[in-house]
Amino acid sequence: MSAAVATAVFAAGSAMFGYAGADSREVRGALVVLKALERLREELPGTPAPAAALTSPAKISALPLVRFEDVGFSYPGSERKVLDGLDLEIRPGELLAVVGLNGAGKSTLIKLLAGLYPPSSGRVTADGTDLADLDPAVWRERVSVVFQDFVRYHLSAADNVALGNAAAPRDQATIEAAARDSGFTEVLDRLPEGWATPLSRERAGGADLSGGQWQQLVLTRALYALRTGAKVLVLDEPTAHLDVGTEFDVFHRLAARHGDATVVLISHRLSTVRQADRIVLLRDGRISESGTHDELVELGGDYAELFEIQADRFKRGFDDRVEEGELL
Repeated sequence: MSAAVATAVFAAGSAMFGYAGADSREVRGALVVLKALERLREELPGTPAPAAALTSPAKISALPLVRFEDVGFSYPGSERKVLDGLDLEIRPGELLAVVGLNGAGKSTLIKLLAGLYPPSSGRVTADGTDLADLDPAVWRERVSVVFQDFVRYHLSAADNVALGNAAAPRDQATIEAAARDSGFTEVLDRLPEGWATPLSRERAGGADLSGGQWQQLVLTRALYALRTGAKVLVLDEPTAHLDVGTEFDVFHRLAARHGDATVVLISHRLSTVRQADRIVLLRDGRISESGTHDELVELGGDYAELFEIQADRFKRGFDDRVEEGELL
């Protein structure tokens, strides 16, 4: 069962245990939880397809060719189309950068890629197989995602990284290798207990991290997943709180690793995405431009204009972070 249903059942059971002791407060608590459980049953989709009906992961190659085929998507309760007739091919082993204005649908695109939402229309495929026909758990083992709103666990630094693939046997050497890839080792050297340091000041001997340091740790978590079986790495503004130099170093390491895995990168800093094999510009819910950095600059379209704006800001002494309404 899902985590939501399991939580509701556990809470209901606890409340019913209290009811056996004739505590009226627990009776009221049980009624609320039971009503919530009934509402969950009404709201959640029907019974998932039996395992036998799902495609075997063996039919999907180690580095699958992923396609968005005429994909449309609207969030539940909204008629606005975030994606509208989007066609996109994500080639095996490439470093693909996705750029676009606020609200263009970049984060939505990766949620569909991760299988967190099904498309409202069209389909997303891996080696020609619709993701809807794959076992969601198996597909998510192959995809490692760094979202903007990542989770900061009040656990040790090592535990925070290992949760990138909790199903894999814990391997400290792999954790340390992922830290080298992300540049987190410099942060680690300043932690009082190293990998054993709890990342919360509320815990004994704990320490907190800055926004940029947390981003490096979460990137380490994703790279750990990559080293333990994931083959598609998706990064949604993974270094927005880092300075330009540190971000460039991180992406230089990622560029060196692509080929072993497919990397999909969303970043507002166009000076960084220049390293990508291919850049796509998302506009009005679909891909409007696609090519290498040099090809898009030569094209003279929206990407070239936005790149010139950021380059001019940088020349005038500004960080190339952008204001609301510019490229994000």
